[in-house]
Amino acid sequence: MVGTTEIHQEINYSNFAVHFWFHAHDPSGVDPFCVTLQLERKSEGAWEGIGMSNQRGRTACCPQPDEECFTATDGYWDLFLYPREKLRRRIKQGDLRIRAFSDFGPSLVLRF
Repeated sequence: MVGTTEIHQEINYSNFAVHFWFHAHDPSGVDPFCVTLQLERKSEGAWEGIGMSNQRGRTACCPQPDEECFTATDGYWDLFLYPREKLRRRIKQGDLRIRAFSDFGPSLVLRF
């Protein structure tokens, strides 16, 4: 919940893409926000980001100058990351995890 607005966030993974999506019911209380998708690896017992270049991570904000994220009653927003083949293989093997940071609090994590 953000104020009186119910928020739903989700990460999905297909063979080619990481898909973060966001839904706000009655989004009048939602301020502009940013989301970062990042691939992480386990190093010395802790997870750490592997950088943002070469499709290892992506940050985007809503709204963009040419985008309206919300209507009066609902808001939907998507962010995609397309890791190259070697990274996709490491995700499937469990060597990498996908983490979504947003302005709404706890991050979301997906690992196989």
